[in-house]
Amino acid sequence: MKRILSISAALLALSAAATACTSSDDGTKRADKPSQKACSGGTYEWSVARRAELTGLAKPIHLKKDGQPYTAHIKSVDGRFYVAGVTPAGGGKRGDAAKEPKPAQVLASLRKELGTEEPLAKPGEKYMDDKDGLYFENATGDPEGHYFAYSYINLVEGDYRYTCGDGKPVEGHVVTWTGTGSGTLPCAARIEDDAFAGEPDMATVESQAAQASCPPGSAALKDPA
Repeated sequence: MKRILSISAALLALSAAATACTSSDDGTKRADKPSQKACSGGTYEWSVARRAELTGLAKPIHLKKDGQPYTAHIKSVDGRFYVAGVTPAGGGKRGDAAKEPKPAQVLASLRKELGTEEPLAKPGEKYMDDKDGLYFENATGDPEGHYFAYSYINLVEGDYRYTCGDGKPVEGHVVTWTGTGSGTLPCAARIEDDAFAGEPDMATVESQAAQASCPPGSAALKDPA
């Protein structure tokens, strides 16, 4: 019985970056406007949801003898893939540059909101975008029987409202994740509701994978214990 967690989120970059000059609607540079002083020390309000999602499945595995090595080729479910991002309200168009927080600042606030030290996927990072999928290899094998192999992502989605100074609050949406993983489980064992402590909805993810892979009558098809 194997469960492997592989954190794929890149370490969050918190170092300050130089602010580039951008043109406003009237053709002048924002950096030339004295009113465009950067605002710091603002406050965030968050509405956040965390969940695990099944991202990939391999063909059902049938080991005909104990200790038989195998390689599972895990492919994306329905061809879907994930892209992390921080999107300001209004479909991605940046608003007041002086009050709009930088993506790294938004993610830093989100980590505090979650109360986690785990890194979050940075904007532009992708998962399951490789058409070739993933490979899970077991060189030592498992006992004879039927198994299923799957991959998952621990998603974090949130809406934020940022207020700084006396200006109008700015809002936005975040899609990121704390980690990804893959593994195999036996169809002969009932799925445990707390099998992976600390990860959201893992029993649901494993049940979905079992339903798609295990033969009728398998213990893994029963409701999680």
